[in-house]
Amino acid sequence: MKTRTERHKLLLAIAVLMIAGSLAAYCLLFLRWLGNDTTAAPFSPRAPTPPPEALAAARARFREGYLDPVSHLRLAEALYGVGRRVDAFYVIKETREFFGEEDFRRAHERVILRKDSVAAQAEAGLDSGDGAKIDSLLAERPTDPSLLLLKADLTARTDLMGAIPLYARLANSAPDSFEAKRALGTLAKLAQKKDSDPQIEAGRLAQEALQELFKAQPKEPLVFASLATAAWNRGELSAAKALVNEALRKDPAHAGALMVDGMIARSDGDADRAVKEFSAAWDKNPDDLYSAEQLARLYDRERGDPEAALPYYIALYRGDPAEPLEHRIAEILDARRKAVLGRAVEESLSRFLSSDDGSLRAEACARAGAAKDEQWIDALAELLDDDVDMVRHNADYALYQIASSRPESVRERKDAWLRSPRPLLRTRALNLFADLQTAETFPAVEAALNDPDPAVRFLTKTMVFDHYYKNLEAAREVRDKYLAREKDPAVLALYARMGKS
Repeated sequence: MKTRTERHKLLLAIAVLMIAGSLAAYCLLFLRWLGNDTTAAPFSPRAPTPPPEALAAARARFREGYLDPVSHLRLAEALYGVGRRVDAFYVIKETREFFGEEDFRRAHERVILRKDSVAAQAEAGLDSGDGAKIDSLLAERPTDPSLLLLKADLTARTDLMGAIPLYARLANSAPDSFEAKRALGTLAKLAQKKDSDPQIEAGRLAQEALQELFKAQPKEPLVFASLATAAWNRGELSAAKALVNEALRKDPAHAGALMVDGMIARSDGDADRAVKEFSAAWDKNPDDLYSAEQLARLYDRERGDPEAALPYYIALYRGDPAEPLEHRIAEILDARRKAVLGRAVEESLSRFLSSDDGSLRAEACARAGAAKDEQWIDALAELLDDDVDMVRHNADYALYQIASSRPESVRERKDAWLRSPRPLLRTRALNLFADLQTAETFPAVEAALNDPDPAVRFLTKTMVFDHYYKNLEAAREVRDKYLAREKDPAVLALYARMGKS
């Protein structure tokens, strides 16, 4: 093998970082220039706040396409967009559990990170080594973000200086795209190089590129943050502070300047000012995940107020659903709902059963079930069709508890629930009555295995049949016939992943 110089090794390392396609690699790259604290999260792709009717449409698509993780995450985004962040958290969490990590991550990249164009290029068999093909396609689509990123990454392998204008062009032409965030992260990483660095010329060119981008997009938070924090990390603290002060003088609500000012206050040990600045930055730009991470840490770890940290934790989880974060959010929600419902009298349960917070709805279901009061039957039946699976599960069990002391009040609704046009309601009702009246409900289970909705067939098989009928001799023929005729690819793929047969 040919010996390389240290300079070539450094160039290769930089190029590898720049062509890394995963979010994790991008986040790490982005945060190393952002500051000394590498646990913080970057800005996420900005998504518009949906109108109220968009939530209704997302709910309908979720139920129509229940076996597609994309429909689940689109519902989560619609919930998040209208401020129902707890529900969004649970839908994301349950999607990950239901579909498995690989399918979940693909859907997450597409829906939340909005990497559709990158995915499309990959599916077309195009990668950053197809130079001639990339140039040909760019001639046809000169502003395509994924093509520009591939071109820039390919150029950076042999000509880092030549790649910098391409990254700048991408960041300027498609500022809200995932690819533009990647490009800005690369420019910011280069722009923080100090005079002693062998790549200082590339660093200076990247600094100039960021300055030009700031002139073109003076209100774009991430562009300003890239410029100011690169100066900060070069050791030019006065220059960084001057940039912040000038930006805030012109626009006191500049989200990027507020975020960097919070970072400066944090560095100075002024926690109160840091909270003020990060909160103002978050209010202006709720997709600012660096401010979210800092606020979560300040409230939870330093001020002992985990509930105040909750919206910031959920924002971080939305951007990167990691298990430790998931567990911390669940702990906070569990403690909060027990505290809130612990003070509630039974007469107030109806308010909690209709809450916008899925955690409170789930706990209210548990309380209603424990009370075994038939006045809650219809409200609980509505929650069999809830957006959140935990709520559907708790409503199902609450109705089972009520039926244990008021059997006729529940059973008299059996036919109406099993004939409901809402697939989630009727499958949950089927589960309920299979538990209450196992033998009598079997004909309805057999009919559901012939339902035209593939989600109903799948849920009936996995949630109902496998729990109550799998070992019954009379049911085996029904199962075998169903499996022989099931052809839906989504159903079969889930069975294969879950090892169900």
